[in-house]
Amino acid sequence: MERARYGEYLLTTEWEAPWSRAGVAARPVLEVGLGSYAASMGWNIEVVGVRVSELANAVPDVFASTGTTMGFEDATSSARAPHLCAAKVGDWVVVIDVGCRLSGNVEYLVEASASTDLHLVRIADEPIALHYQGGRQVTGARGRVACLEIAPRDDRDGELCAMDVLAMRTGVAFHEDLWKAKFTLFELDL
Repeated sequence: MERARYGEYLLTTEWEAPWSRAGVAARPVLEVGLGSYAASMGWNIEVVGVRVSELANAVPDVFASTGTTMGFEDATSSARAPHLCAAKVGDWVVVIDVGCRLSGNVEYLVEASASTDLHLVRIADEPIALHYQGGRQVTGARGRVACLEIAPRDDRDGELCAMDVLAMRTGVAFHEDLWKAKFTLFELDL
């Protein structure tokens, strides 16, 4: 159980045991004051694949490697903000930004893709899929409808659509390759 004070509110997060209610999988429960809310799990992260050999070449210059490594679950935790995590996966360096800032940083996208390919997806209900090559944007899709045109899904799920786009464009399988990767923490170094 985790507790945090936010202003006058005491927030408590704990995991319900999977056996606590028949047919309900384990999920976080957030209690605020006297009420409680069981949140559905949802992503809101950006994943960037840059075809380079060194982690530092895929991460904006304002971040410095700490040498600390972790698995995918820790790399995607909101506790990582404002920092980034990066891992080498096949031919790609995969950068994770839990703050979803990289899609809005055109200077970074241009610089990181100057001599290679860069694919960015925002894994969220309203996804983003961008492709930069040679310092220029080649394609861009913002929102579920636009992303579903790239990677159609019968369930029309924006998060899964973004994961599909990443796999189609880089060969990096979200549920397989990223869970096996060891990510290095890059701290904001201003």
